[in-house]
Formats: sequence, C-alpha cells, structure tokens
Amino acid sequence: MSRKQIEKTLHSTSFSLLLTGTILATTSMTNVFAADTDDASATTLQIDEIIVTSRKISENLQEVPIAVSVHTGDALSRQGLTNIAEIGDLIPNMEFDSISPINGSSATPNINIRGIGTTDFLLTIDPSVGVYLDGVYVARSVGGLFDLLDVERIEVLRGPQGTLFGRNTIGGAVQIISKKPNEEFRFMAEATTGTDNRRDFRASISGALSEKLFASLSLSSKQRDGYGRRLNYFDKFPELEAPIAGITIFDESKGYAGISAQPPANQQPGNENKRSARLNVVFEPTEVFSLSLSADYSWSDETSPPFVLLDVFSDDLSAPTPGVANPITGNEFKPNIVALHQMFGFAAGTVPYDKRFIIGDNYSTYGNGPGNSKSEIWGISATADWEISPQVNLKSITAYREIDALFGKDPDHSPFTLDAHTNDYTQNQFSQEFQLTGFALDDKLKWLLGAYYFKEKGRDRVIVPLLHGLVLLDEANDIRNNAWAAFGQGTYDLTEQTSLTMGLRYTAENKKYAATHVDRGPANALGSPTTLADGSKVLLVGNAEKQFKNASPYVSISHRWSDDVMTYGSFSQGFKSGGFTGRTTAYIPDQKPIPFNEEKATTFELGFKSTLFDNRVRLNGAFFTTNYTDLQVTVQEGVAPVTANAGKARINGAEFEMVAVVSEGLNINATIGLLDAKYIEKPSQIGNNLVNAPRATFNLGFDYTAELGNDGYALVLRGDYTHKSTVYNNSENTALLTQPAVGLVNASLTLEAPDERWTITLGGRNLTDETYLITGFFQPGVGYTEGVFSRPREWYLTGKVNF
Repeated sequence: MSRKQIEKTLHSTSFSLLLTGTILATTSMTNVFAADTDDASATTLQIDEIIVTSRKISENLQEVPIAVSVHTGDALSRQGLTNIAEIGDLIPNMEFDSISPINGSSATPNINIRGIGTTDFLLTIDPSVGVYLDGVYVARSVGGLFDLLDVERIEVLRGPQGTLFGRNTIGGAVQIISKKPNEEFRFMAEATTGTDNRRDFRASISGALSEKLFASLSLSSKQRDGYGRRLNYFDKFPELEAPIAGITIFDESKGYAGISAQPPANQQPGNENKRSARLNVVFEPTEVFSLSLSADYSWSDETSPPFVLLDVFSDDLSAPTPGVANPITGNEFKPNIVALHQMFGFAAGTVPYDKRFIIGDNYSTYGNGPGNSKSEIWGISATADWEISPQVNLKSITAYREIDALFGKDPDHSPFTLDAHTNDYTQNQFSQEFQLTGFALDDKLKWLLGAYYFKEKGRDRVIVPLLHGLVLLDEANDIRNNAWAAFGQGTYDLTEQTSLTMGLRYTAENKKYAATHVDRGPANALGSPTTLADGSKVLLVGNAEKQFKNASPYVSISHRWSDDVMTYGSFSQGFKSGGFTGRTTAYIPDQKPIPFNEEKATTFELGFKSTLFDNRVRLNGAFFTTNYTDLQVTVQEGVAPVTANAGKARINGAEFEMVAVVSEGLNINATIGLLDAKYIEKPSQIGNNLVNAPRATFNLGFDYTAELGNDGYALVLRGDYTHKSTVYNNSENTALLTQPAVGLVNASLTLEAPDERWTITLGGRNLTDETYLITGFFQPGVGYTEGVFSRPREWYLTGKVNF
C-alpha cells in the first residue's frame, strides 16, 4: 500500500471513528440521560454556565440574543492551542489565517467571518473583523497574532456588531479576555517540546499583594525551527551563474537607507522566535469601585512564512490609460518581468526568469532576498469601574498601543532581485471609551449609553527593488486618523418571556493620508516621479483627506419559551471605513491618492439558544441573510494590489453549536457552518466566489476522562476532526490558489495528577499529514503566482504544574 493510500485510509478511519462515536453518543443520549435522572450524582453531570460580555455587560451566554461562540482558556489549553489563529477551526463560518497573502510578516492574521473579511494589511485599509484585547480595540492586523497567555475566555461574535463595537466589525468581533487577579493564589508553569525542535515555555503567577490590591504576571517564550527551505539555485547549476551586463545589481543584504529584512542567519522560513509578557493589577479600595491596570508586551525576530513559487508566466506589456480614474475598470500597467527579459535580452548569456525556479515540493524556494519578520508591540490600559448606585454603573477604558515592525518578502523566488519588498512599519493608537449602564422601570429596562474616541498615526515605508535594481521604489505612506462615536442600547421586557432590544451608534471619522513614492533606481536617478511617454504619472506623491459618517442601528426581539429554550430575531447593520490605495500602481490622476468609500453589511438573523436534558446539552443555532454592499474589492491591477468599491453580494447561511455531557467522563462538542455567498454585482476581473467563504465547515470533538484507581490520577483522551469545503484564497479565484476540501485530525492523551497539580500531555496535530494551502498571491503584472502551505504532521509533549 502506498503512502498516499495509507494516509487516505488513516484519514477516513479517523473521521469514521469520530463520526460513529458521536452518532452513537447522540442517539443514546435520551436513554442515558433518562437513566441518570434519578441518580443523585446526575446533578454533577452538567454543563458549566458561561458568562459573556458580548453586550458590554455580564450575562449568561444562553440569555444573549446574538450568535456568539465562547471558548475558555482552560478548554483551549486542553486542546493544545497556543495562539489566537488556532481558534478558527472551532468556530462555525470562520476563517482565521495566520498569514497575510501580500506581506512577509509572520504575525499578520486575516480573519473572515460569514464570508466577510480583508486580505490586505495596509495602514490605509481597515480590517472587517474587530479584535479586542480586554475591551481595547486593536486597529491593525500587523502584530495581531496574539498568544493565548493567561486567557479567561475568547468570545467570537458573528455578524455586524456596529452598534456596540462600532466601525470595522461588519464581519464580527473577537474578544480576548484575560484572567483577572484576585485573593486566590495561582501559579502555573508549562514547558513544551515537539516537532522542528520546538521549545515553548509559559508561566503565570497571581495573587494578593494586600487586602485590596491584586496582581498577576504571565510570561511566554516560543521557539521552533522553520518548516520551509531556502535553496541555492547555483549550487545545483554553478555553471549558469553570471552577472548581467550593464545592470547595477541591488544588494538585498544591505537594503536601502539602512532598511533590510534579511532572514536571521541559519534559520529557515516559517520558524518561531517570540517572547510575550502580560501584567494585570487590580485595585479595589471600596466595594463599589475598582481600577484595573493592564500592560502587555511582545517581541519577535523570525523568518517570513515559507511562501513557494507556483507559476511563472509571460503576459503582455501595457501602460496606463490616461483619464481613467477607477483602477477596477481594466486600466493596467504591467512591466511583466518575463516579457521584459525577453524584450531587452536580460537573459542573454545568463539565467532567464522562467518556470525553472518552480521547485514543486510545497516547502522550498530559490529566493534569497528579504525574508525576515521582526516586531515589537506593547500596550497599556486602565479600566475604572464605579457602581454609582445599585441601578447605575460607570466604566471608563483608557488605552494606548504601539507597533514597530520590519518584515520582507522575496516573491519572485529566484536568486535575482526581480521583485522584492521590505516594510518598515510603525503605528500607535490612543482610545477612550465611557460606558454608562443601568436598570429602570422596575428593572424592566436594561440600558447602556456610551461614547468612544480613537486616534492613530502610522507610517509604512516600503522598499521595492525591481529588475535587478533598475527600478528602486521608495514608498512612504503616512496616516493620521481620528474617530469618535456615541452609542446607546436598551432592552425592555415586554412580558416576563419577551424582550425587545433597540440600539443605535453614530460614528464620525476623519482620515488623512500622505504619500511620497519615488523611484531611486539608476533608471530614474533624480528620484522624481516616473513619467511615461503619454504623460501619465506612475508614482504616488501627494496628500489626501476624507471623512466618513455612519449610523448603525440594531433591533432584536427575543422570546423565552421555557427556562431552557429561547428564540430571537434581529436586524443589524455595520460599516467598514473607507480609505486609500497606498501603493504605486496603475494610472493615478495628478499623482494623487485614489480614495475608496466605506462598505456596509445589513443582516437579518433568526436564532435559538437551548439547554436540554437537565443542563447536560447546550444546543444553539442561527440562520441569517446578509446584504453586503459597496464591497472593497482588492485585485491585482498592474504592478500592485488595488482596492476599490466594486461589488455587491448576498450571503445566506446557518450555524449550529452543540456541547454535551454524555456520561461520567465523556463530553462531546460539534459545530456546523453553512454559507451560500454570491456576488450580485462584480467587476470582470474577479471570480464568482467570495474570498475565504467555504460553503461548509464543521468541527467534531470529544474528550474522555478515565479515573486510574482511587488515588485521583486520570487519563484524558481528546480528539478533534475539522472539515472545510473548497476555499478561494484570492478575489480572482486563481486555480492554483484554490484549496480543495480538506479534513484535519488532532488528538492528545493527558495524564493528570490529583487536582491537576501536574499534567503531562502527548499530542499531535494534522495527524493524517494533509498538505493544504493557507493563502497565496497572484501577480499578473509581474508574472508569477506564489502560495504558502500548512505545517506537516507534528507532535508535541507538554509538562505543566499548577499550584
């Protein structure tokens, strides 16, 4: 039997066992639960209550009329998950890629919920899913791959959250909530080894400093070797190496003006090398007032993700069309590398750039250009909570965050400097939020009023050498953004069973963008904007400013049929801010930045929340339809990705989540996500399918605890199967960047000491060794397609102590 047949058999067997076990458990639930009804011990076989803050106040998950998934930090730890991107496999209708398709950063996630997301990372383009760290909005995706360090829980809200969370949450919101210190002393230390020389260490300590002062400190270190390979093409064909006459070779190791993103010595693509720390201090001087101070810091010095070359092709050369302002209309500038080699004879006596650089093993590249990913990120926040009276509470959240990152990429994957880019990226933000909550009308009305202010500035300087340095683009992009909002929401109990919720948020935003894009290559020694023969300006130089205003309403009505079953219907809207195309690209009138407008999503949703069989089964579901208008479509237009409002879509779907305590020691969980995402209007350049919107996703898992005698020791077996249907990784639906349906199997076995004083876990991820595409980039203007694939099968061994 071949290796592929063995893997296929293992894959099918694993899924069949999981599915069969779940079906048997589900079909026998009624009998099992009935048998346990009269048993006094049955009261211990119940699902824990989960408290969420999805509506800015603490509520039972089952009483919140919103599609929200919750995973506690302890549950994530049992599954061996260590960073936020890994929760994507557990959430229905969620795609959480840990890598951006366009830049070389190893910590720039792309999040899509219900088919809505963003694939670009520019400062001038906002994300579609908001990420919140202890209530603080994290504005940029760069550096957003947070480690799960001393986490209380993660909440994932699906659908537009425009009323309570504001702009840039049209897909949804992800809340990361840290464990807060209290009078209880806690200590945890954990060490992990595994595939690719993995060396992870985590520790946390928490407790009381005095009667009214509490603190916690968490530290993390993660290291592992890369799973990609950089190969030297001329080691294979030394007789072919030769300089190109008359061309100044750009030295990528030195970079330009001191900016270089060469990979660390002796490190292969896709490695990990990061440190994280988080400090929380809580001061409770009285019973009605508390002040929480939080600080987090992360540092990384890694290689870029292991992108590989998938295709090289020649395309027609073309120049911009004067007078065409909309870049999505087909106005292109293509300095196709392959065609230029052929036209100017760059290949004469040397090595031409063609398909010979496609290695084909999914993990290797001949690229020797930029390949580093460095970042230093920190943030501080202060949360004051004051109970003004038994009926009124005031909360203030003040925060500041800062990013300093340097990352690069060699997307042509050849030993030549044909197309490369390095980003020197900085950003800082300040935010202030006030929330006033309370009860009125004999507690029939639960209300919230709020105000929000946000300010950020940033710079992304991009160095792009092309054609061996003949063209050396130096692109400085500066932003200054301000936004403020006022919002309110109220829930009124029409009857003891029926509640009506209404809310509204008004947002005003001002964005300023300054671009200075010049060519410092020998072909344009003066550094002035390049002028084509027809007078069109290729480079971007100028300032732009644009305002955005929006009112986002929310209405829902919920009815509790019994203590265990609630249904709801809701209407919600949200918007994602507009911005500017911040790259040197196709024809740019007067060299000025081209703006694009905000996009909007309107969702109608019907859902239910149920707790069944004496609180042993939690089954929640939602059905929704979303009208998605003024889509900010990112397509390859000439030499660079361009964003413009160019589409409408309708997204229909459904989601189901179940957790069940089947019997003593046996728990199962399952999620199903279904999507039907279709364009109603679209430009001809893009495909028929939305990016990162698979038609079906589901996750099936179990954990079984077997007691070892009467001494308190136990073995815990955990298994998970995740399936995703076909995923289109770019707007053009490029065939090479389309990932067919794939299923993944993860499992672990844990030995637990009494009271979990210590645990030892042996686990494996991607046990069937599936090779699947995470993301990729199609570059017709230059002439290549590249992609990055998943890690192969891996194992890990973790030791943990708790006090």
